[in-house]
Amino acid sequence: MANTPLSSNTLSHEIAVWQRVRDLSEAILAQQRAVELTPEEHPDMSSRLDNLGLSLQRRFQRNIGDIRDISEAILAQQRAVHLTPEGHSASRSVVVFISQEIYRVVELTPEGHSEKASYMINLGISLNTRFQHTGDLRELSEAILVQQRAVDLTPQGHSSMPLSLFLHNLGISLQSRFHRTGDLLDISEAILAQKEWVELTPVGHSNLPSRLSNLVNSLDSRFQRTGDLRDISEAISTQQRAIELAPAGHWDIPSYLINLGISLRSRFQQTGDLYDISEAILAQQRGADLTPEGHPDMPSRLENLGISLHRRFQSTGDLRDISGAILAHQRAVHLTPEGHPKLPSWLSSLGVSLGCRFHRSGDISGLSEAILAQRRAVDLTPKAHSDIAPYLTNLGVSLRSRFQHTGDLPDLSEAILTQKRAVDLMPEGHSGTPLFLYNLGISLQRRFQHIGWGVDDCYSILWALSQSSSHLVVQLTFALLK
Repeated sequence: MANTPLSSNTLSHEIAVWQRVRDLSEAILAQQRAVELTPEEHPDMSSRLDNLGLSLQRRFQRNIGDIRDISEAILAQQRAVHLTPEGHSASRSVVVFISQEIYRVVELTPEGHSEKASYMINLGISLNTRFQHTGDLRELSEAILVQQRAVDLTPQGHSSMPLSLFLHNLGISLQSRFHRTGDLLDISEAILAQKEWVELTPVGHSNLPSRLSNLVNSLDSRFQRTGDLRDISEAISTQQRAIELAPAGHWDIPSYLINLGISLRSRFQQTGDLYDISEAILAQQRGADLTPEGHPDMPSRLENLGISLHRRFQSTGDLRDISGAILAHQRAVHLTPEGHPKLPSWLSSLGVSLGCRFHRSGDISGLSEAILAQRRAVDLTPKAHSDIAPYLTNLGVSLRSRFQHTGDLPDLSEAILTQKRAVDLMPEGHSGTPLFLYNLGISLQRRFQHIGWGVDDCYSILWALSQSSSHLVVQLTFALLK
C-alpha cells in the first residue's frame, strides 16, 4: 500500500512537536548543569531538582515514553525530597505525577517484556518516595509488593538493571516498614534480600563494603527488637569484614568503625564482657580520629565514643573513663550548632556523665556544670517530645544530689517539681514510669527528713506507691523509713 502524504497542517504540527522536544532537551541540559554547579546545602537546590524533574517528565510524555527520562526524574525527585521541608506541596505534586506516569508505563508494558522489571522497580522507588512525603503506609506496602514482583521477574545475571539493585531497593522498603510497624517478618525479609544482594556482589567490587554495612544495620535492628545474640555477633563480624575490605583512606571507614563500636557495645550490654566494650572504645576512638575537622558527623561520633566510655566506667569505676566520656560529650556539644535536633540529647548525656563523676569524686563544680547542661537540654526540648520526661528526671536527680551536698533547700524543691513534671508527662502504662516515681519518692523523703511532711507530699507518696511495681514499692518504702 502506498504511503499517504502528510497534509501541510499535520507536517507543521509534527515539526512543532519535535521543535518543542528539542527546546526541552536543551532546557534539561541547562537544568542538569545548574544542579551540578549548585552546592547541596544551597536553599535553591530542592527547587532546581524539582524543575529538572518536571522537565524530564514533560520530555517523557512527548518523547514516546523513554523510560530513561522518568528514571532520571525519580532520582532528581528523591534528592529533592531529602532537601525539601516536610509537607512542601510543590515537591509532593511532582512525586505524585511521576508515580502516575510510571503506573501508566507498567500497565502498557506486556508481560514478558525485557524491561518490565525495570519499570516496576522505578514504580517501587517512586511509591517509596511518596511514602516519605505522606507517611501513608499503604504507599510503602504497595512499593514492597511491586519491588518483590520485580525481583521475581528478574533472572540471575540480568544485565540491563542488575538483580542486586532490585534487592537493595526491596531491602530499603522492608526496613522502612519495619521501623514503622515493628513487624519482625519485615526486618527478617530485609536481611534475606540484603544477604542475597551481598552474595551477588563480586569480591573486590568497590561497593561491597557499603553493602555489608547496610546488612549490619538490619541485623542490629533485629537484635534491638529480639535480643538474639546471634544477630549482633553476625553484625559485628560483617562490619569487621566491611572495614577490612574498604580501601585505606576510604571516606566511609570512620562510619564503619563507629557502627562496629555500637554493635560491640550492644553485645557488651547483653553479656557484660569487658573485652567487647574495650574493643568498642578502640574502634570509636579510631573512627573519631579519622574524621576530618568540620565534618558534620563529628559530634555524633564523639557522642558515641562518650557513651561507650561511660558504659565501661559503670563496670570498672575507672575515673579515666568517665573523664574521657565527659571530654567527648563536651566536644560534641561544642561542635553542634544551635537548633540541631540532637543537641538536647548530647547535653543530657554530658550532664549524666558529669553527675557520675561527682558521685565518684565529690567534685561539686562538676555537678553544677551537670545541672547547667541538663537545664539547657530541657529548655531546648519541645514539651511534647518523647525525651522531655527523661531529661527532667535526670535534672531532678542532679538537683537532689547538690542539695544533699550543700543543704540548699531550693535545689531540693526544684528537684521535686521537676520530677513531678516528668511523671506527669509519661504516657499511661509506660515501662519507665515506676523508676521515675521511685526517684520522685526519694526526693520527697529527703524533704521530709529536712522539714517534715506536707499534705502534698503525703498525696504524692501514696500515688507513687499505687503506681509502682512491687519491687520498687519495697525500695521506696525502705527509703521512706530511713
